[in-house]
Amino acid sequence: MISVDVDWSLSRDQFRVSTESGEPVFYASGYPRSLPGVSVSRNLNGISFAVANMTGFVARALEDCEERSLSGILNVLALETQQVAG
Repeated sequence: MISVDVDWSLSRDQFRVSTESGEPVFYASGYPRSLPGVSVSRNLNGISFAVANMTGFVARALEDCEERSLSGILNVLALETQQVAG
């Protein structure tokens, strides 16, 4: 299982990870893609969009994942966050 929560400061193309009680928790934007003619404040938003955004990051990680297991996916995601931070 991958735990996801909202970080309203992140853009839709970013995620971050922290450790809580010894387990990784991933944070992603709670906003959907923009809709023409609809302001961000009038569009839907929330945890379901953070989960959807993180699902996209996991799918992308699977492309680079030799070992298709939870630990393999977590390793690829961790490497990605280190590359962005570094």
